[in-house]
Amino acid sequence: DLIYEADFTQPLNVAMEDDLFDGDKRVRLPEGKEWVFEGPGRAWTDGGQLHLETFKPEAAGHVVLWNTRAFPANFLLEFGMSPKDSNCGLNILFFCARSRDGGSVFDLELPKRAGEFKNYHSGALNNYHISYWACDAVGGHRRTANLRKNFGFYLPTCGPDHIAGHGAGPHRVRLLKVGGKIRLETRDALSVAFDDDGATYGPIWGDGYIGLRQMGHTHRASYSHFKVWKVGQ
Repeated sequence: DLIYEADFTQPLNVAMEDDLFDGDKRVRLPEGKEWVFEGPGRAWTDGGQLHLETFKPEAAGHVVLWNTRAFPANFLLEFGMSPKDSNCGLNILFFCARSRDGGSVFDLELPKRAGEFKNYHSGALNNYHISYWACDAVGGHRRTANLRKNFGFYLPTCGPDHIAGHGAGPHRVRLLKVGGKIRLETRDALSVAFDDDGATYGPIWGDGYIGLRQMGHTHRASYSHFKVWKVGQ
C-alpha cells in the first residue's frame, strides 16, 4: 500500500535545524513540518522537483534532509535523483533511523547534527545508510555502493554503483526493507543486498526515519519524486 508521496509541486514545508535550537539546546519539535534540513545549505521545490544545495561545495558543506514521518519497518522506497555532475558527488540514504534509545531523531535531548557525518553514524542515532552514488571531488569513481549499520559505522556489505558517470538522470533509486532483508536497486539494477541476522552487528533496526544526504562536493541535486509503500513481512 502506498502510504506516502511527497508533493513537489507545492512549496516545501521544511524546518531548518537551527530554528529548532536555542543556542546549543534543542528546544522545538518540527511540529507541522514535513521535512527538516540540516547543514549549510537549502532545500526547496521548483518545477515539480525537490532541490538540495550546499552553500559550501568546496568545504565540508554536507547536508541532510529528513522526512519528519516515522516509516514502518517493512517498506519500499522509490525516488529519482538528478546530480549536477554524475562524476562528482556522493549521496547517502539513511533509513530506519531513530535515537539510540529508540525515540525520534528530533527528540529534544539530541544534539545538533549540522550535516557532520560522524553525528549520523557514531553519534546519538541508530540507522542503516547506503552511499548509493560515490565519486570524489576530482571525478574519481569509487565504484561501490556501501551499506553501513550504525551506531558504529559497520560495513556489512557493498555492491556496484550504477549511477557514477551515467549523466543527469533522473536515476531511479529503489530500496526494499523487509525484516532484516535489505535490497537496493539503482537504474533498475541490483546494487546492494544484505540480510541482517540481528546478531553480528546488533539487532535489526525497525521502523524509523528516512533522510537524504549530500556531501559538499555534490553541490546540488534534484529529486523527481519520493514515494513509500508499506509491504508485508
